[in-house]
Amino acid sequence: DIRNNGGGNPENGLRMLARMTDRRTHIYTSQQKIGPNQNDYDEAKDIFIDPSEDPHFPGKVVVLTNRRVYSAGSYFSAGAHAIPDVTLMGDRTGGGSGVPAGFELPNGWHCNYSSTRGTLISGPNFEDGVPPDVKVELALPDREKGVDSILEAALELIRG
Repeated sequence: DIRNNGGGNPENGLRMLARMTDRRTHIYTSQQKIGPNQNDYDEAKDIFIDPSEDPHFPGKVVVLTNRRVYSAGSYFSAGAHAIPDVTLMGDRTGGGSGVPAGFELPNGWHCNYSSTRGTLISGPNFEDGVPPDVKVELALPDREKGVDSILEAALELIRG
């Protein structure tokens, strides 16, 4: 459950993803901003994970996401999206590929932007979020009863 995850160290996500696969897996493609123009990016670099030497989990994995998942959480979601035995469930992530760069404006405001462009293995840029494999919304009647409809749907999928 990575809902409401604002980011952090992407290495943590890569270590978790490595335990969800038993083979080398292309998880996304990344480019770094290198100039002032809209399309000034370096050459696209395919990002792979290798299986962990620690035990890997061979069962079904469901990753719960929502619109408040950003930065390293988006990278983790993009990687999970690429692993066949992992299902993203909930809502599209908030995006924000990460590696923020920024500057201060003359009026004292700060402006940050993502200095990278990440694309899913299927092609779309995930700056606007990683789509779930299974979209599930928190139903208002469930929420009022304290029931997490996304978690319940994930448990139902795992149980088969």
